[in-house]
Amino acid sequence: MSLSMRARELGRVDLGELNPHLPRLQVGGLIRATTAAMAERLQPSNCLAIWDLADALGLVPLAEHAKAAAAKDFEEVSRGDEFLELPHARLCLLLGESQLVVESENAVFRAMLAWVQRQGFVDHSQVHL
Repeated sequence: MSLSMRARELGRVDLGELNPHLPRLQVGGLIRATTAAMAERLQPSNCLAIWDLADALGLVPLAEHAKAAAAKDFEEVSRGDEFLELPHARLCLLLGESQLVVESENAVFRAMLAWVQRQGFVDHSQVHL
């Protein structure tokens, strides 16, 4: 489950709804500083959650940084549970990234196969590599 989804389940305020009003709240500097700090701390273990959160909050530059980090460390990212829980549209965005870094196309194939299996589209007993 994504970070933003977990926050919503806990009943916290959906900051995405506040985003159009943020300029009036005069928190632009705080948002820029927080965005920069999060971008500096992007890692394979957190880039998908940060990408999801940034999208939910409308923080386009941070979302782009997080997507680029996921593409740069694709093989490590694809081994995590959050990768397997990606929505189809987000998976397509990641796989379509021009800067996707992989040792071979086989790594992408294996990642996609794992994703498809997690979604329940394929019977595990029928998959042979």
